[in-house]
Amino acid sequence: MSVVAGQKPKPESQHWAAVAEPQLCVIEALGAQLVRVNSLLESSFNDLSTQFVQMAQEVASLRSAPEEEKDNLIRNIERTLSQSIMSMQFQDRVSQNLVITMDVLQALATELEAELAASARPGRIDTEAAKELYHFLRLGEIRGEYLAALSRRGFIRDPEELGVSESQTPKAGEDDVELF
Repeated sequence: MSVVAGQKPKPESQHWAAVAEPQLCVIEALGAQLVRVNSLLESSFNDLSTQFVQMAQEVASLRSAPEEEKDNLIRNIERTLSQSIMSMQFQDRVSQNLVITMDVLQALATELEAELAASARPGRIDTEAAKELYHFLRLGEIRGEYLAALSRRGFIRDPEELGVSESQTPKAGEDDVELF
């Protein structure tokens, strides 16, 4: 895909680069989101650790509880402890998967960057491909990262270039995740 000095780049090379640039921006946006999710997961894990400390304190307080209440208190602590252990195992597995996914995304971004550096960078992007990628991104936070990446790389000055109006542009701190 590289361009020999003095030769005009092939149109298919320019088209590839025009489509690949938005893809690279999506990878960048997803990578940033995964870092945030992993951070939230670690915070949740720390909260769980705090719960363990509290349970240990509750166990210690059992010593002074009336005999008729001890069995019930012990069952409650055992149930909470069991749930906490399962939650920690799940969080550890999710965290491992996030790290692997972030590593793969970084490797893909590095490879794509190298290919783009060796190709005829068009200086512009395929806006239809960029719009399509934008609409695949469901979370406002990721959409905002994507638009920021396109802007940082100089491909857009305004989200309206992709058909995204000011009212649709994600704002910092906006969270459109539905909780159950």
